[in-house]
Amino acid sequence: DFGFSIRRVQFPSSRRGGLRTVVFAEPSDVRAGPPRPDDLKNGLLPGDQLIKVDGRSVDAMSREELQNAVRNAGNQIGAHLQR
Repeated sequence: DFGFSIRRVQFPSSRRGGLRTVVFAEPSDVRAGPPRPDDLKNGLLPGDQLIKVDGRSVDAMSREELQNAVRNAGNQIGAHLQR
């Protein structure tokens, strides 16, 4: 357990009227109040967008592939986030 859940959301896209998929990594434990400096530097905040997991773009992964990548990561996981 890395302390976050994955949420996939689709938004209307300006390109050709399709849908754009965005994957969010939501922290399991959210503290009240504004983010602390350590949270901003090292932590996961609500609304952080998950871009890559272990070097692979989450856009190219199915839900099952993404879940398995997180489950099978062991003690560390490489995650690229956009805040």
